[in-house]
Amino acid sequence: MAAKAARFRFDAGAHAYYVGARRLPSITQVLAATAQPSGPGNGRAYYTAEAAERGTRIHAATARYDLGAGWGEDVLAVDVPRVRAYAAFLLQHQPRYDEIEQPRWSRTYGFAGTPDRVGRWPDGRHFVLDLKTGPAQPDHGLQTAAQVLLTHTKPAACLRYTLHLRDDETYRLLRWDDPNDFTAFYMRLEQFKRTHKEDTDGEDRGDD
Repeated sequence: MAAKAARFRFDAGAHAYYVGARRLPSITQVLAATAQPSGPGNGRAYYTAEAAERGTRIHAATARYDLGAGWGEDVLAVDVPRVRAYAAFLLQHQPRYDEIEQPRWSRTYGFAGTPDRVGRWPDGRHFVLDLKTGPAQPDHGLQTAAQVLLTHTKPAACLRYTLHLRDDETYRLLRWDDPNDFTAFYMRLEQFKRTHKEDTDGEDRGDD
């Protein structure tokens, strides 16, 4: 009898992705671990605990709204301006979401991630959209490229955006279109795998 394929799973508590017993590197892990220690490509400067906590709250509120449950009553006062900025974006651009924070993995490249939004504009163009509560950073282009690799078989046909929600109730929708972002992410992924081999090794034991 043929062995069953190893199952992909996401451990939300640990924010870890697995195929069978093998842990997969995530997009954020790869970019944070391979960023330059200083200079314009320094990812470590913006992957901070404070930014992560704020981002988690905003992501939870916006996902809840997009899934039809409303904003809820637990949105902190400090987060209200960014929530209003997101509502303004929805009203102006009318995106149609196909996926909302759906964990995915790439069998081809061996990494995983959770794109914030995958969808289409009213004119039918496909996109991935990553929500941000801070300013634009150089690695955001690579991050969105990685998300496209997870979600589309024809990367060139998918638009890539980051949506920056500001504390003054405004937003900035930034498009990333450098085709070299895909190669740059792949090189960073390979670098991560070489230097963190012990973190991602594991036996694929099948779906049991």
